[in-house]
Amino acid sequence: MKVLITKFDLIILLIFLIFNVFSYFLILPHAQMIANMHYTNLFWALAYLSLGTLCIVYNIRHSKTKRDNIFKITSGLLIASIFIWAIVFYTLSCEICKNGG
Repeated sequence: MKVLITKFDLIILLIFLIFNVFSYFLILPHAQMIANMHYTNLFWALAYLSLGTLCIVYNIRHSKTKRDNIFKITSGLLIASIFIWAIVFYTLSCEICKNGG
């Protein structure tokens, strides 16, 4: 049984890696700065939730036409990380208040 990894699967895996690096190094510090001002990060949470919903719809449409397990695994990882980042952004709190200051 051969496992065929297509260019499309590699592109989705690359998008997964770039997305997580982008979220951690660029968006998370900005979201933490907003949380330190006692504002909510509802914008980032809703943006990530809508992106995750769009990815789910695309995944459902694509998986009906093809029976590709590698695509399902990589897109599932991408969707899971999108929803995890949405939860992280929504639950951020002020670091000064959290540390008892």
